[in-house]
Amino acid sequence: MVKINDRFSHKVLKAFAKVNLHLQVCGLRGNFHEIITLFQTVSLYDELLIERSNSRGVKFISEPELPWDFNNSLYRACFYLEKEIHESLSLKLALKKHIPFASGLGGGSADAATLLSALGKTFNLPFRVIYKIACKVGSDVPFLLVGGTAIGLGRGEKLIFPGDLQPYELELFFPPVGISTSEAYSLIDRGNHNESADLKKVFELYAALKNCEYTKAASISKNTFEKVICEAEILNRLKSLSGNQAIFNRLSGSGSTIFSLYKPGSGKGKYRFVSSDEVKRANGI
Repeated sequence: MVKINDRFSHKVLKAFAKVNLHLQVCGLRGNFHEIITLFQTVSLYDELLIERSNSRGVKFISEPELPWDFNNSLYRACFYLEKEIHESLSLKLALKKHIPFASGLGGGSADAATLLSALGKTFNLPFRVIYKIACKVGSDVPFLLVGGTAIGLGRGEKLIFPGDLQPYELELFFPPVGISTSEAYSLIDRGNHNESADLKKVFELYAALKNCEYTKAASISKNTFEKVICEAEILNRLKSLSGNQAIFNRLSGSGSTIFSLYKPGSGKGKYRFVSSDEVKRANGI
């Protein structure tokens, strides 16, 4: 096991996870599925530590150990940034994972977004350039550059920021299985579970949560991926949460994480919503 060196600690950045409060999968367009979603950053985060290096290239260590290749979102972020600035990076990166893998919480995307935000500031790159790179790295990365509350369209990269929601609380449940996002989309296609796009509903859900209309919010929120859950651990957990006094219980993204959403100030959730301002403050942006 590689240990994170203490000398990085003064440069720790927080890569906040996200949940999908609402997610409709609306069919393929080209190589990607169109979605309508309500994104929200939450207070679970990975720690990303950055230090300049005197030698060219990127030295990467992580806990747990991860390969440094194109499957790694941080690698892709560095790769596309180097293409944009036409020079090699000289960096030491240390990543400490707290967001589970294949969990539907956008951990890898959060790591990449946090790195791109930091490097964008370092190289004085305008946001539009960082956004363009983020779109190449992954579908959730553009949202996680900003965080807070947002409505996502297209494959998630077309964003509307209607204003951050109150600090709702939530509990996260991590079934001992991971879910492949590509396989989850394949199951939706094979089962013909793609839904008609209904942008009105996601705005209604946002308004209901903004106005603390909890019964209405519960009646609107959905996740298309819940129709194709095969893993017994996830199904049983979701069923077991029925009647737990949450506003609603939902799968996040394509899973496998399930969350229970509670009222602000209820004291029932270990985690809470994180605003876009808090994301900026945490990372000095």
